[in-house]
Amino acid sequence: MRSIREILKKAADKLIESRNTNTPVLDAELLLLHVLKQSGMEFDRIKLLTQSGYLVDERAAGKYMSLIDERSKGKPVQYITQKQEFMGFELFVKEGVLIPRADTETVVEKVLEKASGMNKPNIIDMCTGSGAIAVSLAGNIPDGRVWAADISDIALECCRINAARYGFEKRIRVIKSDLFENIKEEGLIGNTDVIVSNPPYIESEAIKGLDVNVRCYEPHLALDGGKDGLVYYRRIVNDASEFLKHNGIIAFEVGYDQGDRVKNIMEESGHYEDINIEKDLSGCDRCVWGRKKLFGE
Repeated sequence: MRSIREILKKAADKLIESRNTNTPVLDAELLLLHVLKQSGMEFDRIKLLTQSGYLVDERAAGKYMSLIDERSKGKPVQYITQKQEFMGFELFVKEGVLIPRADTETVVEKVLEKASGMNKPNIIDMCTGSGAIAVSLAGNIPDGRVWAADISDIALECCRINAARYGFEKRIRVIKSDLFENIKEEGLIGNTDVIVSNPPYIESEAIKGLDVNVRCYEPHLALDGGKDGLVYYRRIVNDASEFLKHNGIIAFEVGYDQGDRVKNIMEESGHYEDINIEKDLSGCDRCVWGRKKLFGE
């Protein structure tokens, strides 16, 4: 048997050598915590340091090093452990669904701010993926109902699991839909308070230059926004106005340099007013939102 200190060092050295992660020590710790938990041992990162002499049995150590092998090839930790934290919720994720990012919390926080005071709001989460936005909104707006739409079967599976994990099955309706195509019979036309979306927004050619962890593992369906990265914004902006109430809110996650372009798309549609660009904690464009105009204004 080997100590936690010994196997962590071996794992971290292997990850450093692979050059497929910028956080080798953290990744090594997270994967060890995952294996220890599966073995019935409750550890946290502090306990790993304070009890680094603890001996790990050979079976657990072997399992751990096999996971380190996967990570050294670029497979994200979240796909290995099948979990990711978002807005205080632990979400189930697996290969084939986009891994939720902390950047998206900027969008959720803005929607929560704008939805404050709404009575039983109807919300559409377009391109829901794992359901990170849908679950966060359902968890923070107790009288709200969310329609979570995506075209990916894997994404919908993850979203259903995450909604059920927190008891939101009755308030999150999961729908397979190519954008708004299958939502038209849901009674939401002219009756939607909020539409929020984190759509695919990376330029097609730029995908080739992404980090191996993203390029080779995360679904291109959830990444590829077309030649200029804006294909889905145009489609959603044009169709969303049919669903939103007057003064209803539409909010998008955007790439770090896309704020002005998405704002222009919304302005040129003629359907929205009070359009704003919000920055994330790094000072980059992250959210564009606006209100539905009263027709004829």
